[in-house]
Amino acid sequence: MSSNALSAVFWRRDYLSIGSVSSVIYIVLCLILFYDLQSRIQIFAMLRSNEGLCGSGVWGPITEDGLELTQCAREVNLTDILFSILNAAIPICIIILSITNLIVRRCRGRTTSRSYYAPLPGNDPGASPNESGNIPVSKYDIAQIIISFFHLGFIGFLFGWRMDDEGYTGLYLVIGAIGQFFSWLYIGALIACHFMTRRNQTQHAYLRHLLLFYAYFVIVAFINLRSMLKHEPKGYELVFSIWNAIACSILLACSLKRPRNPELKYARDRVISHDTIASLWSLLSFAWMTPIIKLGNRRVLTEEDLWELPSRCQSAQCYHELERITNMDLLSRLLVANATNLVFFLIIAIFRSIFAFTTPLFLYHLLKYLSSADRSQQYSEEPYLYVFGILISELFRIVFLNQLNYQVVWLGIRVEQMLSVLIYEKQLRLKTSPRAASNKPNNVLTADVDDIAGFFSNLPFIITIPLEILAAMVFLFRLLGWPSLVGVGVMILCLWSNKRFGRRVTRLQKRVKKARDDRVGEIFELLHAVRMIKMFAWESSFHERLMLSRKRELTYLRSLFWRTTMLTLLVHLTPFLVTLFAFASFTYFKIKDNEDYPLTAAIAFTSITLFNTLKQPLQIFPNLVVELVSLGVAIGRVEKFLHEPDVQREGSGFSINPTRTSVGFNNVDVAWNYHINVRDHNEFMLKGVNLEFPLEKLSIVCGQKSSGKSLLLLSLLRETFILRGKILFPSSSITYVPQQAWLENTTFRDNILFGEPFNDERYWRIVDSCCLTNDFENFDQADFTEYDEKNMVLSDGQKVRVALARALYSSAEILLVDDFLSSLDTNTARQIINNCLKGPLVHGRTVIMVTHYVRYFVDNAAYIVILGDSLVQAKGTPQELREAGSLTEEVLGKEIKPEPEHIDKNDQNLVNQAIEKSVADKKNWAVEEARFQGKIQPGVYYFYFKSSGGIILWFSLIILFIIIRLLTVGETYWLKEWSEADDKPEKYYIQIYALIALASAIFTIIRMAWQFFFVSLKGSKTLFSKLLNAILRAPLSFFDTAPLGRVMNRFSKDLGMIDQGLVTVISSFIGNAIGAISVLVVVTVVTREFFFVSIVVIILYLIIGSMYINVSRELKRLQSITRSPVLSWYTETITGITTIRAFKAEQRYVKKFIERLNTSNRTTYLLHMSNRWMSIRMGCIGAFASYLAGIFILRHYDRIDAGLAGFCLSYALGFVQIVFMLVKDYTIMETSLSSVERIKEYIEMPQEPPAVIDNAHPPAAWPTNGKIEVSNLTVQYSPQFEPVLRDISFTVNEEEKVGIVGSYKCRTGSGKTTLANSFLRLTEATEGYIIIDGIDISNLGLEDLRSRLTIISQDPILFEGTVRSNLDIRCEYDDQDLWEALRRVHLVHFEESLANDQVFVVGPITNLEDPVNEGGNNFSRGQRQLLCLARALLRQSKIIIMDEATASIDPETENKIQETIKNEFTNATVLCISHRFKTIIDSDRILVLNEGEIVEFDTPYRLINNMDSLFRHLCEQTGELETLMELARLNNPEEEEMVSVGEDDEELLEMESDETEEDNIDKKTVAY
Repeated sequence: MSSNALSAVFWRRDYLSIGSVSSVIYIVLCLILFYDLQSRIQIFAMLRSNEGLCGSGVWGPITEDGLELTQCAREVNLTDILFSILNAAIPICIIILSITNLIVRRCRGRTTSRSYYAPLPGNDPGASPNESGNIPVSKYDIAQIIISFFHLGFIGFLFGWRMDDEGYTGLYLVIGAIGQFFSWLYIGALIACHFMTRRNQTQHAYLRHLLLFYAYFVIVAFINLRSMLKHEPKGYELVFSIWNAIACSILLACSLKRPRNPELKYARDRVISHDTIASLWSLLSFAWMTPIIKLGNRRVLTEEDLWELPSRCQSAQCYHELERITNMDLLSRLLVANATNLVFFLIIAIFRSIFAFTTPLFLYHLLKYLSSADRSQQYSEEPYLYVFGILISELFRIVFLNQLNYQVVWLGIRVEQMLSVLIYEKQLRLKTSPRAASNKPNNVLTADVDDIAGFFSNLPFIITIPLEILAAMVFLFRLLGWPSLVGVGVMILCLWSNKRFGRRVTRLQKRVKKARDDRVGEIFELLHAVRMIKMFAWESSFHERLMLSRKRELTYLRSLFWRTTMLTLLVHLTPFLVTLFAFASFTYFKIKDNEDYPLTAAIAFTSITLFNTLKQPLQIFPNLVVELVSLGVAIGRVEKFLHEPDVQREGSGFSINPTRTSVGFNNVDVAWNYHINVRDHNEFMLKGVNLEFPLEKLSIVCGQKSSGKSLLLLSLLRETFILRGKILFPSSSITYVPQQAWLENTTFRDNILFGEPFNDERYWRIVDSCCLTNDFENFDQADFTEYDEKNMVLSDGQKVRVALARALYSSAEILLVDDFLSSLDTNTARQIINNCLKGPLVHGRTVIMVTHYVRYFVDNAAYIVILGDSLVQAKGTPQELREAGSLTEEVLGKEIKPEPEHIDKNDQNLVNQAIEKSVADKKNWAVEEARFQGKIQPGVYYFYFKSSGGIILWFSLIILFIIIRLLTVGETYWLKEWSEADDKPEKYYIQIYALIALASAIFTIIRMAWQFFFVSLKGSKTLFSKLLNAILRAPLSFFDTAPLGRVMNRFSKDLGMIDQGLVTVISSFIGNAIGAISVLVVVTVVTREFFFVSIVVIILYLIIGSMYINVSRELKRLQSITRSPVLSWYTETITGITTIRAFKAEQRYVKKFIERLNTSNRTTYLLHMSNRWMSIRMGCIGAFASYLAGIFILRHYDRIDAGLAGFCLSYALGFVQIVFMLVKDYTIMETSLSSVERIKEYIEMPQEPPAVIDNAHPPAAWPTNGKIEVSNLTVQYSPQFEPVLRDISFTVNEEEKVGIVGSYKCRTGSGKTTLANSFLRLTEATEGYIIIDGIDISNLGLEDLRSRLTIISQDPILFEGTVRSNLDIRCEYDDQDLWEALRRVHLVHFEESLANDQVFVVGPITNLEDPVNEGGNNFSRGQRQLLCLARALLRQSKIIIMDEATASIDPETENKIQETIKNEFTNATVLCISHRFKTIIDSDRILVLNEGEIVEFDTPYRLINNMDSLFRHLCEQTGELETLMELARLNNPEEEEMVSVGEDDEELLEMESDETEEDNIDKKTVAY
């Protein structure tokens, strides 16, 4: 028979077990009462007698001092009477209450066990104790049952022994034994019931009742044992007292250590946080965190190692608790949902406040006793009890403080989870049109939620802090009288001054942030234009410009440091001033009841402790008031957000009818906003719309720009406001393709599937139809590549094709397609039209499409709508519109002509891909930033110390800290002398105390000035200069692969930390370290025995601190990783809200948001809990250290007086806080130094060759001719990949114009861009060389080379500033030169006034100081390109390289550029890379590249007239072959004769030797 079957046989029902145990107790009680009936009658007669308990003296029973029993009480052995009450009366009362509670719980029918985990929606519960459902028996249960039955036997023996005693003593001992016997019999019954009801919730009540009994009997047992040891009891009584204390302690320990539940696991096999199963001891000591602490010290923690949040903190659980509460405002709902937690929180806060004042109370009584005690003999027991009271008070204060912080953390998480999910769900329902201003990302989720959660975390303090302030002031008034109010007043004045200084510091911080933002903006501009900066060798100019910007920022920072110094000085002087004024007032007016009341050690040191205790509430309370005001604002903003209108699936403006055969508009007025201002021309609406889109057909919506096409389409998605009429729908699912495509930050496959199941055949057919196959092949992980908007650059066409594939893959019956074809190049658009929109993928579907390419869908469309002037201009079938004459050429749109542009785009993409792969092989900057794990290496400390002034400056700073600490110790010691003053006037002590305070203030100012001005500013300036220089001199491959955001973080976040946070936290660490050492030294000097204790304490602190630091470092790293996905997911949702709602994916997105929210708060929760784990251990160790210090003080009664004891204990009691801050500072310091580590990595990364090489400068006028010789040039980005250029050789004559084109036949690219980069050494040659005018460019410095050549790139980049600053970066030219350059590029022209002979400038630029916005956005693209061309003209270079300079500009600007090239670059050698063959057809020669090799190099006329020429084939692809041939003939009229001669020469060569012909073919250049 199984164990479960046996349990079923013996333990049938829970209530039967309770009743049977009660019956047994009743029977035993009757037997005991009737046994030896005559003796029992005699005992009860004694109890009824009215005789006095003693014949003499006062009864008492306690003396007036409250420490001893009276003589009368000792005569009757009152101790036995009291213990009889403790052992009998009180336990019987507890038994009655326990039985009543169990019966009530049983009658309520609470038979189900509590669920310790609420699974996420859609997941199966994962928290079950075990397969059978039973709570397993633990070793602690077995130990309890064995020891309790042994103990019951001992009590039975004692009861029988005491039955033979006579007299009063025997009577009370027998009564006590009877009470103990029944109590332990009941305890045994509770243990038995616990074993019988392991499936029942009642078992938790049994455990709680057992814990209550054990705790009570432990207290009674130790009181009894102390009494026995103090007196001379009988032998068996002493043995029983010892056993009783041991047994009760073991049982209490077993009850405290017993886990509440077995280990619970999440549905995905993630272990739930151990505080759900932890024992009471584990909860109080945070031992449940030990497994994570140990794991984090064995290896690096990962996100998979983190425990799942407990059910009370799970996002879904918290949200459901809030949702159940209705018909209330938001604040009331939050209060009700967390009412139980808040009450419990308040109780803990009150107890914490109580124990914060018991330590000063015991300290006062201890010092008062020492002041009046006779030190010629040993102390009595009284001072030891006070020291023990200090220990107990500190332990309880530490326990309640950490439990309070524990409650603060998870209460804040609960509120954050509730509000976050509530706001996110509302955001998914919020009705916001794409044109509405409220569609911008809302900061409700960030700032407002944090404000509300922070307030709830501090809510109980609103009650406890005023009580703490009141209690401290009453205590101080009892000690000092009215002078205490002087001290409190000075403290309030100092705190008020701190606030005033704090506001000024805040204003300066805003200025520093503004200067930093300006500097970061310039860095951002630099990084965007870094390719051009390197091409033009402007590194030194930009270095100087940014150093000037940095200088302005450091000027503000210097002012901020001065204010911070003054604020720190005031904070430092506050305790000095409070003590000085309070004690000076006390000593000058020491009158109390008309008697002298001197300043004693008890009053002085207790008052200091109380002032320090009062300081924190006075600082916090004003902040709580501010938070209360902020709460009202935040709640109002959130409630306003929650009451915004929702998107309605069906409402007054919509009607869904399953039998409908069309999608219709019935006299509909629709607008972007609900409230339309008719007079506002910017407000747009469609009026009187009546349409019928047929089902399972293609419908077209067209019209002029801003005619309301997107408004009409989004109206079908309920995203707009229906002002009148009704939209009629069938019950069909809808999908949507927006004009501006939105992609989720996940894999491309998941973007296309979008929650749909994967179908291999259907998926790849859609991918191929949307022209995504080639794109996926170019990605490293194909369609499993993660899309990241910040770190991955995709064209609009690529994004929109993925969005189209997503819509086609869905099973929706209605496809709404906004004008996406305008984002595609012509060839791709033609393929999409044929493969998708006219193919089988849309057969049987209703497609409503907005497009300008109407002519390609006329034959397939069943319905066409033409919009204009806020109305429907025309509608109907294509035939009806033709007959009405509505299908004009303007409506039909332009014709798509094929262009070869995609060839060069793909070529460029592939070259970039080769660059990324090659650099990733060396150091993968793009995929994953280097994560520094483990502790910071000593080299980082040395690097920062060296950068911030050197070791000598830091050593001097440490000396200043030591001096300040010595003055602080001297101040406390002088207070000790003051309290013992009896021969010198009070004025003397006050003056010395004031001098010490003044000296401390002076050295504090010196230390702050040294810290900020000699160390911090030096480090900030040096590291910025080094980092900027390293970035400017980094190879171009670094910028091709390193994400821009990470580089920007070095200049913003990391440098910001170094500017303001790093030195401060290092200084705080040094100060706390010196402070901790001074405490140990002071206590050791006073009590030499403490030296050995200090060694143990230091070792324990080092062990605990190192374990905590190792874990917190990793948890903080994980927190930074897991927090950003929550905010980015929210922002991403807002951006794609229309698409998400169109696909009805709201619930799926809520689940994903909940998962991210839980993941983020897991790290936050465990990070705070690891802090509690460290805090309670260090606090307890410090409390025991203080206790031992007190014991050592009492042992040296002959040489340590009250003043010295107060001096020693005041430091010992503050040791815990100092060490806690020391560990916290070290953790923050390591986190801050990681910024230095990241900057150090960038500073030490590989650099380009030197800018200038000594003794290798080219001639001043070089290059003079412009002749280029390329010999055997090979460029290979990495040994693992094929060369991009393969052993090419060619020569460009001086002043020759050469066009360069490429062929796309394989994925390695043709090499045009690589060739252009090679001339400027942006890419270094693997083999071969380039010679310009007889000089090998590899022997020159980069600045010497790049400053002599000029390149005009495809992207016209301008910098924020003026026209002058953009044209003349180095301030080298005068105004006349600048205006002439602008004129030569046709940007301006001059007109003379006949009236006054003045010259007027006509054009887009009228003044050289005209502003240029960021990126040159106030100029058109063509104008920007002309400005760049003017900048190139100013350089007057002999060699010009044009890299797709006319690729993305209008024809008019292209003509101006071509005219400028012909007229202005006649004396220069020009290399022109272009995909527009009209641009290069007039070149002297054309170089054709394919797969990194030269295929053809000849005149345009020869190449285009050669039927086998690749160049001719490329011209044929453009559809402009005849035009190009005519242009080639016109530009080269003499070529016909040369071609015929060349052909005769070739025939002659062929007849002479076939071998010679083969040799010539093998060569990479062809000579004509």
